[in-house]
Amino acid sequence: YTPLKPPLRIVTHADSSHATKESSYAREGVMVLLMEDRGFSDRSVKLSSEGVLHPSEYFKMMGFAHCLVCASHKAKRVSYSTSHAETLSACFGKELAQVLSLRLTEILGSAMLHFLGMVDRIPTVNELIKMQELNYAVIPTDHCTDCDDLFKLVCSGKSLPQDRMQRVYVMSIREDRVLRKIRFMIKMPTDIMLADGLTKIKLCQVLQYYMKYGWWTIPRVLKSPIVLKGSPALTSNANERELADLQD
Repeated sequence: YTPLKPPLRIVTHADSSHATKESSYAREGVMVLLMEDRGFSDRSVKLSSEGVLHPSEYFKMMGFAHCLVCASHKAKRVSYSTSHAETLSACFGKELAQVLSLRLTEILGSAMLHFLGMVDRIPTVNELIKMQELNYAVIPTDHCTDCDDLFKLVCSGKSLPQDRMQRVYVMSIREDRVLRKIRFMIKMPTDIMLADGLTKIKLCQVLQYYMKYGWWTIPRVLKSPIVLKGSPALTSNANERELADLQD
């Protein structure tokens, strides 16, 4: 593990395959990485009006990464579409990332307060619960997906799906963006998604390179652009109607 220089960020890669003739269940792949936060903390990245990341900024996304969670398993539910399967995988990944973010906040936050002389004890359970409710996270979380439909459902005000369970999952991701539990929602090409190699039997060069060198690399020429969407400008107590009509 190569030493990382703070500030840090958590990056979640969540991907899903599709049903095959062998199984009606999709296969989910999730990787939660701890990486250096190169320029994302001050929102100084160059973005177009549509949120497209300029190629000169790719170096801020790539880098050494410590894999905190790596999971590949059969989905718990049958999915009727790729969008549905990707939504299930995204919810599984974001929940893992939030648990890890809270655990790291307990460790780093307590050490920071002790170093500043503000608290000479470990936080109580009630204080930790309050930190979780108010999202006092020391390390922000970014979520990556390669599904354009899921990205539009979460960020672009696309009408909610008819399936009740998928609608609940999409609303939960929207709520996490409002609460800043997800700092950036990132849509990227499949060929640079690390979790893609966990969902199907194929040659995944970006995953092989990461396993060999511990470095997530992004080429300057991509098949499709990288799009970032930050947290929407809503209050933390947004109601259900505001979440349903959410549009960046």
